[in-house]
Amino acid sequence: MEQRTQPPRTVLFVDDDETTRAAAKDFLEEEGYRVVLAADGAEALEVFGTAEPSVVVTDLEMPRISGDQVVAQIRLRSRKTPVIIITGHRTLDARRLAEDVGADGFLNKPIDFMAFLELLQQHS
Repeated sequence: MEQRTQPPRTVLFVDDDETTRAAAKDFLEEEGYRVVLAADGAEALEVFGTAEPSVVVTDLEMPRISGDQVVAQIRLRSRKTPVIIITGHRTLDARRLAEDVGADGFLNKPIDFMAFLELLQQHS
């Protein structure tokens, strides 16, 4: 009997830092995820509908549209798509903002990829 494999889960990864995007893409693809990248919040919202991500991971502070605004817009389109916020700002205010806008997870930068993977597995 032939076993069917599930298609890879898709992560929409949003960060204005090219190095962070590349590192995340490499790591996630090695873990079996399909990765769609966006360089800022505006680009993320443009590709959200067509990418149909299993989970969205977004930086908090970016040009054009910030991560908290990305979460708010995604929540208007889909209440069920998990969103994880990552940020280099290690403050309680950043964590509260993530919770206030309805993010499902929060990670500080630099990204601890093992903690990141655990969080993704919980939400995708």
